[in-house]
Amino acid sequence: AASLPRAALKKTVMDDAVIRGSLSPAARGLVEASYKGNYGDALGFLSTLVDELALDPVYAPHADSLKDAVTDRCVAQYCKPYGSVDLATMAEKFSLPLPDLEDRVARLVGDGELGDLRVDAQQKTLVSVPRDPRSQAVEEIIKQGDAYLREVRGLLLRASCLEHDLVARGRGGASSMDRGPAGLEAWAGGGAGARIERHS
Repeated sequence: AASLPRAALKKTVMDDAVIRGSLSPAARGLVEASYKGNYGDALGFLSTLVDELALDPVYAPHADSLKDAVTDRCVAQYCKPYGSVDLATMAEKFSLPLPDLEDRVARLVGDGELGDLRVDAQQKTLVSVPRDPRSQAVEEIIKQGDAYLREVRGLLLRASCLEHDLVARGRGGASSMDRGPAGLEAWAGGGAGARIERHS
């Protein structure tokens, strides 16, 4: 949940007393600290939560990837309002070693997760470098093209399943047909607990 954007975090967790009450103390502390922007506290709660998940045979294999995803989201949220970010100050707020933070923000910049921010290695800062409008337009076209291809693959998979009287069901028993192309694509990618049934 803490990897959600702040608005979604408030809507789906902070404003839902039932969900908040179902969280462990570490998970609840992580969500609340992330929402308030107390990222040092959030990462402390995250470490505790990851230690708890490491004891669970189901979640243990995913604990490290969860920690990375949540940390990345916190870094992105912290940087979002700024045109310039001092990495030393940020490392202090996050209670992270400066070299580790530099490596993380460099990766996020390379992945396009920090918008127009770029790393100034000499000054140890992140600075906003506006992109060329033509490059932005090309990126948007590529993004829309990728989305279209995903939808077409899902539709083709649906047609193939219907042709062969096959239905993909998730762990909860819901048919992937009911969830449209996205559900079918998740099944095709080996979604957890998916199985195939043939209609007689």
